[in-house]
Amino acid sequence: MVSAAFAIAFVLSALFTKVTIELLHMRGWLFRRPTEDRWHHEPTPVGGGIAMFVTFSAVAAAFGLLRADLLNILLAG
Repeated sequence: MVSAAFAIAFVLSALFTKVTIELLHMRGWLFRRPTEDRWHHEPTPVGGGIAMFVTFSAVAAAFGLLRADLLNILLAG
């Protein structure tokens, strides 16, 4: 059951991250603009972690894997 939850979370997270970054790119939100102290030469999206966090939390809750200790770690993050 845990391996199925991991596989589903991985696939959904990859898809949701791609969709989130594309939507943010169209609107110009959550991007790190290039500056002199960075090596990026074009704006870089930084919102992928939000998509991964939401997907992992939702799948863990759906599979009943969201225990109190894991919930504390997620809330701290």
